[in-house]
Amino acid sequence: MVTKDEAEDSNMIICDNCEAEINSDDSYQVNDNIVCQDCYDSYGTCDYCGSMYLHDDMVALEDSRGDDISYCQNCFDDHGFTCNDCGDNRLDRYRIETYDGNNICQDCYENDYFTCDNCGEIFHNDRYCDEGYCENCYHDEDEEEEENSDYIHDYHYKPRSVFHRVAKEEKLYLGIELEVEGNTDYAEDLIELSNSENLFWLEHDSSLNNGFELVTHPCTLEYYVKQFPLEQISKGLADNGFKSHNTDTCGLHIHVGKKLLTNTDQIKMGLFVGFNADKLKVLGRRDYNHYCHKKEIEKGNLQAAKYSPSRYEAINFTNDNTVEFRFFKGTLKHSTILASVQFVHSLVKFCKNNGFPTIIKPCWDEYCKFIADKKEYMILVTYLNFKGIMGNFNLTNPEKEGEI
Repeated sequence: MVTKDEAEDSNMIICDNCEAEINSDDSYQVNDNIVCQDCYDSYGTCDYCGSMYLHDDMVALEDSRGDDISYCQNCFDDHGFTCNDCGDNRLDRYRIETYDGNNICQDCYENDYFTCDNCGEIFHNDRYCDEGYCENCYHDEDEEEEENSDYIHDYHYKPRSVFHRVAKEEKLYLGIELEVEGNTDYAEDLIELSNSENLFWLEHDSSLNNGFELVTHPCTLEYYVKQFPLEQISKGLADNGFKSHNTDTCGLHIHVGKKLLTNTDQIKMGLFVGFNADKLKVLGRRDYNHYCHKKEIEKGNLQAAKYSPSRYEAINFTNDNTVEFRFFKGTLKHSTILASVQFVHSLVKFCKNNGFPTIIKPCWDEYCKFIADKKEYMILVTYLNFKGIMGNFNLTNPEKEGEI
């Protein structure tokens, strides 16, 4: 065998891996090394970062289309997980977390698990009780029904929807879910504003320590601004000692009907939420958490942008009839609620008016330009300016008000 020094004087080279003598025409570049055919065949390319690694140092897993892919260990640690049930490796965006902190894949969830209709946690089927409840919620249900049963319904109570609008041509409807903590005895007085529950109703929510969730019927943006008793509701709750923003439990969820949303619209909405996550954290007034996972964008797969591995994502696509925005913290400030509703409404319009070249990257400045001069979004523009995220479209000296 020739030495490396001898090989330099000929067309022969030495493999940096196994030190075999090879013709330079039969060599391959692997990262910073020159290797022979046999050694090259022992390497693979990471489907995420594009670097080459030994096959034995890579992790095999499936993407969202069921195709086999390979990640290096670092990329797998950052973007993958191993199912605690079946042991398969999957992409992290399809991780489903059970009530006890285990991570399972979608297949195991569909075969062996369920989501409790009351607390929203995920349990193994052996903990299933009647009516879609886990053991704890099923046993607590009788006690909850006795307290304020005339005014606060069970979780996921679904009356027939009553649609409210001002202008006949307006067809984009939105719904509000506001969680509040406080003395539930006030429910009797609060429900008097509901027009016999034709505007909103109240529900128990096990994620709250002591309170309820206020759920509205579908309304257009103009109806919320001009006719819905949102200011009276907010003032009544605040005057009676309720809290929402200043808690660790309360969220504000905004739903938009899927009826007017195309598949493309929903993909764009998912991309927007993923690419502009830092700004939405400021807008929503809270960090991403167990009930609101950050929206992750899968490279090279636009369709996955409208997929939710569970309902607990910043934007949730799992509902049959609505897309749900979950990244807002609760509040008793009615202008903040209206700003949140205006954001969802304006995002739908922005996605319908802009193509993928704009939305497939961070595009907050383009979004701010879109809403800056529109009268219907002035509450939102003022709010974003107050939060310092209106970019080059900031107003002059906004009035600063604290959150309730």
